[in-house]
Amino acid sequence: SLADIEKDPALLALARAKGKTVFGDNCAPCHGSGAPGAKGFPNLNDDDWLWGGTLDQIMQTIQFGARSGHAKTHEG
Repeated sequence: SLADIEKDPALLALARAKGKTVFGDNCAPCHGSGAPGAKGFPNLNDDDWLWGGTLDQIMQTIQFGARSGHAKTHEG
């Protein structure tokens, strides 16, 4: 679980390293390599999170996307 990952420094370091690669492959093409955003794609470095900034909310966005057509996707 996300809570277990947060509590274990070694597991958290592994998750961050893997997440960096996944971000580079899947998110950076639209949000930029440093996540500053681009036209039509929000900045992920600020505190203004369109779909929520908690770990659970971020996980939902990653799993189901935005406007993907999935029942749990974000729409707006």
